[in-house]
Amino acid sequence: MLTSEQKKEMFPNHRDLTMKIGGTITTWKKEFYYTEVTDSMKLHLFPLNWQYHKKQENEKIICRFTDEDWNIQFPKLGYLNVEGTCFYMSRSPARTNKIAPSLNSFSAFSPDGKKARFSLRDASSLDHKALNEFFHGQTEIKFPEAIKKLDNASQKSIALSPELCLYKDSMGVIKAVYRNTVVGWLAKSKKPKIIIPESHSKNKRIALISKFLSMETEVLKDV
Repeated sequence: MLTSEQKKEMFPNHRDLTMKIGGTITTWKKEFYYTEVTDSMKLHLFPLNWQYHKKQENEKIICRFTDEDWNIQFPKLGYLNVEGTCFYMSRSPARTNKIAPSLNSFSAFSPDGKKARFSLRDASSLDHKALNEFFHGQTEIKFPEAIKKLDNASQKSIALSPELCLYKDSMGVIKAVYRNTVVGWLAKSKKPKIIIPESHSKNKRIALISKFLSMETEVLKDV
């Protein structure tokens, strides 16, 4: 977090403030907002909805960049649920003068680990509260609820937390993915359990997944 003095040194004039902060995501009272800079070096903070044409003037916050309540913080990333599917959002390094994340600062991957043509601009169905929960790493769906949702044909995948998701492959098999890596699949049995390939069985994350799902794990020996 920057102090008032650090902000003054970092943004000595309008050009620097606009170049480094304009069009980025910053925080006000620890809540994330889309940020624009005015000619008078004031900040206009808009709720996160990514539908710029629908910005409500009465919802924006106006403050000075030296205000103690305004600061720069990079969001926590991971799996984001968007209309029947989920995407793994990660930081995308880019050559830029921005010192806060912009909409181009993120890369998206489908649950199968492939690069996805998705950006936060496409998350218009998510409101300010939902996106702030995601950016703070607070999104969590219980396993029974996730399985129930996956029974619906329109639900292709679902994130249980920023680190873990479930998705249905082309054969309808539900696979467990941890931080963008498939680690196993769910067994179709009376007592749900997750099947783990032997090559993954000694990985510490398996214990974390098992604990999170409250499920037994079964190691499938490699052939």
